[in-house]
Amino acid sequence: MDMYMFSLKTNAAEALEANHDIKVYQAPASTISIILNPAPAQNGELNPLSIKKVRQALQYAVNRPFISQEIYKGFAMPMLSHVSPTDFDFLTVFNLLKESRIAYNPDLAKEMVSNAMHEAGATLKDGVWHFNNKRIDLKFIVRTEDERWDIGNDIRANLGLLGFSVTLIPQQFGPAIFTVYSTDPQLFQWHLYTEGWGRGSPERYDFGNINQMCAPWLGSMPGWQEMGFWQYESPELDEIGQRIYVGNFNGLEERNRLYVQATQACLEESVRLWVVTAVN
Repeated sequence: MDMYMFSLKTNAAEALEANHDIKVYQAPASTISIILNPAPAQNGELNPLSIKKVRQALQYAVNRPFISQEIYKGFAMPMLSHVSPTDFDFLTVFNLLKESRIAYNPDLAKEMVSNAMHEAGATLKDGVWHFNNKRIDLKFIVRTEDERWDIGNDIRANLGLLGFSVTLIPQQFGPAIFTVYSTDPQLFQWHLYTEGWGRGSPERYDFGNINQMCAPWLGSMPGWQEMGFWQYESPELDEIGQRIYVGNFNGLEERNRLYVQATQACLEESVRLWVVTAVN
């Protein structure tokens, strides 16, 4: 190998800031999300993440400011949706994200989870959720190569405050990708996973990212459009997403309205919890 190009680790970038002989260029080129497995469990069991209200509650259990400031040492920006604060379309969805009032609020998350779990027939025993007298265990695959390991540990701690028993499964790229994206979600080899995404260039009018991160038809949502797998479905996101994808709208105003609708539907589904945009 003669040359290897990759972003600096956070500690290395922090150390170089004080070196006047080296100029460090920053680029918001990667994002971190937590994908949830929304598949329904078999008879007699319960997957809490198949309940939309539980998934929505977890939005308030992610401490994005702590992750961006403490884990990334300030080299990251919190994000609430698939739209990064540095994306052109952040202005398009700014009011929606502001009005969503999504913020770290463990008390609200606990209240929402409690209501949804009791409604589903679960009971809280010794501070842990059970269903049919059996403890509910969530498998959390966490990447170990970078800050995602610390992110996973922080999120597990917050899930514990909500009454969830969480088993951390440390994995590197190959095994993690195979387990999450190559198995039927209904086999429940995973419930949560720390995703990382690379960004190549800014895009003035996004049409691909919103479909990749929200709409099932493109094949990047649980089930992955693999024949024989259980499939996450959202006809609303498929319909709106495909209109954006092929340009089926009359002008910028209608396009932006569709984009906001799709982003709102994606937030309501909360199959992905967005965490930060890392500054590389």
